[in-house]
Amino acid sequence: MTLRPRRRDAVGWRVRCVLLLAISVQGVAAQSLSNVQPLSFGTLAVTGAGDVSVGTTGLRITTGGVVPLSQGEAAAPARFVVTGTPQTTFSISLPADPSVVLSDGAGHSLPIQQWTSNLGSLPVLGANGQAAFQLGATLKLQGTPAPGRYSGTFQLTVNYQ
Repeated sequence: MTLRPRRRDAVGWRVRCVLLLAISVQGVAAQSLSNVQPLSFGTLAVTGAGDVSVGTTGLRITTGGVVPLSQGEAAAPARFVVTGTPQTTFSISLPADPSVVLSDGAGHSLPIQQWTSNLGSLPVLGANGQAAFQLGATLKLQGTPAPGRYSGTFQLTVNYQ
């Protein structure tokens, strides 16, 4: 039996390109991102507008009518571990301002802005295929928010470079 080449249409080329792409990424380990510790602004007393910032080291700074309290929940940066192919560079995409808000579940919300990371400009996974990093941010308080426990979620994207 003799096989004759067929004329390739645009769809045939597209399928071939996708297959080549799939073959080229084989052998690359998938990345995973684990949240080891949540971001916490701690317990606060608020008498008026102001900010509370938590840095990547856990240092909490308040401005305006925001007073940090020592009792209750402590302030802490978010801690993450990336796992993937050893010695591979990666990047993270921090949340855009003001896409993240904390809510008390009763219709009150507070925006988080000015995200920071302790990663350098070109982070590399270690020989064990892991890298740990911290995130900090600033909570913006306009006026006097309703008392309560506020919580929320945010999304991070990690990409190989």
